[in-house]
Amino acid sequence: NVQIILTGDALAEAVNKSNVRIIAGSLSASQSNVGAGLTLSFLYNEDKVSTDVSDGTVIRTTGGNYTQRAESSANVLVITVAAAGSSSNAIGGNLGAIVMKNRSNALIGKQVSITADGNVTVKALQNSELYLIAASAAVSGSRTAAGGTLNVTVNGTEANVTVNDGTTIRSEKGSVVLNADTKEKLISVLASASAALGGTGAAGVLSVLVSGSKTVADIGKVTIYAKKDVQILATAVSKLFQINASVSGASQNAVGATVSVNVLNRKVLATVAA
Repeated sequence: NVQIILTGDALAEAVNKSNVRIIAGSLSASQSNVGAGLTLSFLYNEDKVSTDVSDGTVIRTTGGNYTQRAESSANVLVITVAAAGSSSNAIGGNLGAIVMKNRSNALIGKQVSITADGNVTVKALQNSELYLIAASAAVSGSRTAAGGTLNVTVNGTEANVTVNDGTTIRSEKGSVVLNADTKEKLISVLASASAALGGTGAAGVLSVLVSGSKTVADIGKVTIYAKKDVQILATAVSKLFQINASVSGASQNAVGATVSVNVLNRKVLATVAA
């Protein structure tokens, strides 16, 4: 077993911060038969951040605080554009897929002893932000113009604080705070436009979003002592903002369609000896 005895503060910390910027575009122009512009984009981002205190560990700090923190943050910006123009037929297509999986875990094993004169704080923090702009446009001088924008986004966010059975946590003069926290911000603007001066125009937008978050503070059969407060918290904040639009114009036939599918699943739990 590991024993850590010190004066002053004790800190166990794992932090990951990701900033992703993607800009992609295509442009096609033809004076004869067909102009076609196509943009394909795919992003897969997975982060796992953990702080673990193994079974049987003893930590004692005199005159200071004990802090254990796992934090992961992802800030993603994606801008994609596709455009095509032709005197006859024009096709503009924008296809994108985004997969984000981000987890933060703060774990205290079995039969662990943590004692501090000051505060004892154990936190798992997860923050995910996605900003998406995708557009397509097609212009035809005579026959057909078709524009289409398709995006599929899958987002998974987890923050877990786990204290296993048999553990003792003591704050001789302060407070004990066990906190799992998730924050999500998903903002997207999808658009498609087509114009056919002498024929048929069609524009379509399909947006699919599947987002799930899990925020759990799971405290087993443990002993917790604090001179002041004991807080066991599971907090989650989600913000979703979408704009989806399609516009089509033609001298003969014009069709515009927008389809948006959103699946949201949230789980927030703070449990003691459950």
